[in-house]
Amino acid sequence: MTVSAEPRFIIHQATHLFLSEPIHIQVVMMSSSAFVWVGKEGQLGDLSIAIPPSGNRNYATGTHLLGKSVSEQSKNLACRLGK
Repeated sequence: MTVSAEPRFIIHQATHLFLSEPIHIQVVMMSSSAFVWVGKEGQLGDLSIAIPPSGNRNYATGTHLLGKSVSEQSKNLACRLGK
């Protein structure tokens, strides 16, 4: 029995020149969210995720998912966007 299913992810990729430098863009559309990546190197270096505040908390909770960097930049950005 074959069952057709709608795709769960739709991926858009593009490269544009900005001041003669290539800028790579990838947008992953999901059912109720989107992931946007913009970079100069053409590869994803770090990926962090944040969960918006709930209950009596007034700050987002974040964690580092991908990458070898010990920098907190991507996690801090995710927490700020998660508010």
